[in-house]
Amino acid sequence: MKKGDFQIQNARRLRRDMTPAEARLWQILRGNKVGGWKFRRQQPIGPYFADFVCFSTRVIVELDGDSHLGREAHDHHREQFLLASGFAVIRFENFVVMLNENRVVELVARACRERSASVVPLTPSPSPAEGEGSKV
Repeated sequence: MKKGDFQIQNARRLRRDMTPAEARLWQILRGNKVGGWKFRRQQPIGPYFADFVCFSTRVIVELDGDSHLGREAHDHHREQFLLASGFAVIRFENFVVMLNENRVVELVARACRERSASVVPLTPSPSPAEGEGSKV
């Protein structure tokens, strides 16, 4: 099995086996419901998986629960990689999503708004001269 195949299988497993907090947040984020931004879930980025990512604003939303206990060093290295890759990372504990989802949505929307003004598009826009025929 190639590395890419393993990542695809792992992403599918993570999407299928979401925690209740992940499932709740996904219901909120999916379908461009928060500010019109498109989020993807359990998205491979380099050697890691982002819980939720908006590529247009380069915002990653991470949920931390029991599975993160004792993995602080790993999470730190992972976050450093994501930051170095140009992403902003916001983290919430699972219980915060379940108890105060409106505040979570507000903070995610704010992060996306702030980042949307500063993110450089991945593909450059054509220059004004392109597309004009040469005049001979």
